[in-house]
Amino acid sequence: MKTKSTPSEITESDIVFECPSCSKSLCIDFHGAGLKINCPQCDEIILVPGEAVEDQPAGDSPLEAALVSSEARIKHLTNGLQNVREQRNELLKQREQNEKQIEMFRKEAGRLQDALDRINQLLVDAKS
Repeated sequence: MKTKSTPSEITESDIVFECPSCSKSLCIDFHGAGLKINCPQCDEIILVPGEAVEDQPAGDSPLEAALVSSEARIKHLTNGLQNVREQRNELLKQREQNEKQIEMFRKEAGRLQDALDRINQLLVDAKS
């Protein structure tokens, strides 16, 4: 159990209260809510204020909040991943189309080069 004399150890989730018998300031982790403890100063049995942890409504636990947040983040990332996969598939299709067009341009450039070579040869033959 923590006491107010060690404030650096107190967190937001801790329960800070006083002993009803001797007014000693006490601090206990939120999991101690609803427990009966002995006061370290007067040794009286004290009921720690608050509901027992198992009786607290869902979502009050920092772990539950982290879980909900993590699940939402996973859903967001999963949707993002699906979008990236769809974009990748579209880009692959576009790449395939571009490669086909490049091949057509190469063939056409080859035909044009052959025609220029024939014209050049005809000009050389005509000069001779």
